[in-house]
Amino acid sequence: CKRRCKALMNLMELFHGISGVLWKAKVSQQKSEALELPWLEGLCSEGESSRTVLGTYAFHIVAATMNRADVSESHLTMALEVFQWWLQDALSQTLSDSEAESREDEELN
Repeated sequence: CKRRCKALMNLMELFHGISGVLWKAKVSQQKSEALELPWLEGLCSEGESSRTVLGTYAFHIVAATMNRADVSESHLTMALEVFQWWLQDALSQTLSDSEAESREDEELN
């Protein structure tokens, strides 16, 4: 159990780091600085499908972390930040899709 807990906390740290970089790149919209990392450029260029996969994994890792009774305060804080970032990403995508559908409906009428 200790090895699994340690692996989960390591995954939480990894997803916190990746999510933080992605979120900062999205918020800043200054891709020249943010895209100096090849892996980040790949994630950003692949668009919605790669973000959807990462978001799904992030939510699962957050849920698993928050279900642990022995989670440290720092890991709990990381989990909540990751949850906030990916929830905002999902909500903004949903709103964008809704606005696009509304425009299409207006054009058809």
